Amino acid sequence: MSRRRRKIHKSPAEIQAELPAGTVTIERLAYGGDGVGALDGLVVFVPRTAPGDVVDVQLVSQRRHYAVGEVTALRQPSPWRVPAPCPLYERCGGCHLQHLPYTQQLSAKTAQVQDCLQRLGKLTDVVVAPTLESPQPFAYRNKVIYHYDRQS
Repeated sequence: MSRRRRKIHKSPAEIQAELPAGTVTIERLAYGGDGVGALDGLVVFVPRTAPGDVVDVQLVSQRRHYAVGEVTALRQPSPWRVPAPCPLYERCGGCHLQHLPYTQQLSAKTAQVQDCLQRLGKLTDVVVAPTLESPQPFAYRNKVIYHYDRQS
């Protein structure tokens, strides 16, 4: 007769409670706009942060080589940080860099292309032209998703 181990399932809240929290200094931006820092030697991606931010984070997921954190407090804002011009910035998921000045957004995008070519493409000494400035950096989106409830 064999004994089978019974799997114990934990709720997402229980799993998150086991993940560490701490203070992280954001060093750079990753592709997609998340800030990158380290917590106890583990690389942590933190959305809506800027290089130079010092933030308290709660890890929300952890993998073998990295984790994703959520800001619980902004201890020291980056000198680059600006108020987002869009009132829906915190709720909407469309614009990831509005907390940075437009010139810094352009620089970050150029750096991300350079990083992808070097790190992923294994191409060295590649010259990436600066990101072109848009004549209309805001109010250019036109995608709308309507939600409705069917009434029976």
